[in-house]
Amino acid sequence: MTWVIASNAQTNTFPPMGNAGIGTVDPKAKLSFNNLNDGSDGPDGITWYSPDPLHYGIHRTEGAWTQPNYQQLRLVWDTGIILNPGTLYGKSYVDIQGAGLRVTSGNIGIGTINPLSKFHVQADANTSGAPANSQVLIGGTTNPEKRLSLAYNTSSNYAELQSQAYTGSYTAIILNPNGGNVGIGTNNPSAKLAVEGNIKAREIKVESTVWPDYVFDKDYQLPTLKEIEKHIQEKGHLPGIPSAKEVKENGIELGEMNAKLLQKIEELTLHLIEKDKQLNKVNAVNNEYGKRLQDLESKINLLLVK
Repeated sequence: MTWVIASNAQTNTFPPMGNAGIGTVDPKAKLSFNNLNDGSDGPDGITWYSPDPLHYGIHRTEGAWTQPNYQQLRLVWDTGIILNPGTLYGKSYVDIQGAGLRVTSGNIGIGTINPLSKFHVQADANTSGAPANSQVLIGGTTNPEKRLSLAYNTSSNYAELQSQAYTGSYTAIILNPNGGNVGIGTNNPSAKLAVEGNIKAREIKVESTVWPDYVFDKDYQLPTLKEIEKHIQEKGHLPGIPSAKEVKENGIELGEMNAKLLQKIEELTLHLIEKDKQLNKVNAVNNEYGKRLQDLESKINLLLVK
């Protein structure tokens, strides 16, 4: 027996088997509502809150079903929606098609019921096919394409951004919370920025508080060339410049080394200026001796002629 109930010029049908219709006598699904193009443009749907039916439930918005602004299907609630697939979580997905997913307010949490920011991912355990402790993975996991992983390494207590290939090798950017150091290609940055490899830049600016203009001060003790020669013979490098062994073990401070090199250039310039003065004096003496020699040759020639 099929029950057909007419109320307010609408017809409902509740058959014991088959499809049930609310606002329609021709339901096309197990539960069907009146057609969108039936001339009733007001909002309607399912509610669990009679005083304000559009505040809590599932309904379509009001308006005619015409292009380009079709009505929306809205889910309105106070406490939230829980999707729990149970033991079949490996085969259960929420597939959002069309224009995608949009969240206009509030926070999104993945792996947490209390998201603390606009997008909060909590994933301490390793995800199959992803780098250890991966929290955000962009790219393929089953093909050799490049992929990008944002993770927090719980064992080493640092955050890392990994650019990883399918082969398993990766180059990571490490953010160490202990001191705020950043490492590229190394997971143990000992400085604000530590790079394991080469750096290529169009321009590098190094700020230095010490610059060797003091070399030109009148009271500066300029080392003599003899002293420099002795130091080179004993140490094998210039005074004030680290040895090859020291550089290999400790590296160099770029700003400090530039200052040291400039100091040596300025010292060399002073030595060149002094040597130029000495050379000019020698040339002046030689010129004087040359004139005297010419006068003497002239006198000798005159005596020989007589």
